[in-house]
Amino acid sequence: YMSAEKLEIGDIVQLKSGGYKMTIQNIDTNDMAECVYLNENREQRTDYYHIKILNWIDPNESSVVVIPRPNRWRGL
Repeated sequence: YMSAEKLEIGDIVQLKSGGYKMTIQNIDTNDMAECVYLNENREQRTDYYHIKILNWIDPNESSVVVIPRPNRWRGL
């Protein structure tokens, strides 16, 4: 388990009550995390949550599939 204060941009998180696996895109000075995720229709959504209501998800021990970037993204 990782404490909320250790969450960083790029971490995969989930609400403590469950729900979507989300990626932290930004954390502001009030500890509000900007989280991006794909909904059930594969549409990108962005929501804001306080870091204390998020759990860190270990990408190596979860159902999160890490997909490498397509070649067209290399060099950006």
